[in-house]
Amino acid sequence: MKLNRISLIMTLFASVAFAQQWEAGGIGGFGITPDATATGSAGSASIGLKNGGMLGGFAGADDYARLGGEASYLYRFSDLKVSSGGQEVNLAGHSQFVDFRMLVHFAPRESNIRPFVAVGGGVGIYSGTGEPNAAQPLNNFVALTNTRETKPMVSGAVGLKCKVSPHVALRFEVRDYATPFPNRLIAPAPGIALSGWLNNIAVVGGIGGVF
Repeated sequence: MKLNRISLIMTLFASVAFAQQWEAGGIGGFGITPDATATGSAGSASIGLKNGGMLGGFAGADDYARLGGEASYLYRFSDLKVSSGGQEVNLAGHSQFVDFRMLVHFAPRESNIRPFVAVGGGVGIYSGTGEPNAAQPLNNFVALTNTRETKPMVSGAVGLKCKVSPHVALRFEVRDYATPFPNRLIAPAPGIALSGWLNNIAVVGGIGGVF
């Protein structure tokens, strides 16, 4: 009886694994973050992250003909910045985004062209890596700090997968990683209020193995 039960479990596991289509690969592209605004008695300043390149990877599976899930990681070169009155101050930094996404495809797995949308969540990790200046210009608005700050994140994307062979697929995506503003990394001066969300737009392409 025990042997029959083990055989049944192994058969069920094999059938599920066979039904799934797995995909893993690398992605890269460019990240854009619209500026936020810091306003005080001295006027206003644009603050946020400089646009920069992105590199990362993904891995996931299509559990059903049109529905799947994947984990994704992106590293972005993103110096901190504050600018006002024609003056800009920067501090070296980077960002990392880790999310788990549900993908809804608009074509079955057998199709060579598969448009999709994705929604998910995870964390955004913002880091300042440069040497901060105690006498930083524009510090009446914000201070750019050598700090790591982790924020909860929601993500969304639209994209397209293109099979170039039975086991290789290209993908192109526009993603949005939205987090609360990292106000310890970019710290407001007294009398300056920072709130709201930071939207990190990622335009990426990649290549993956399908098996």
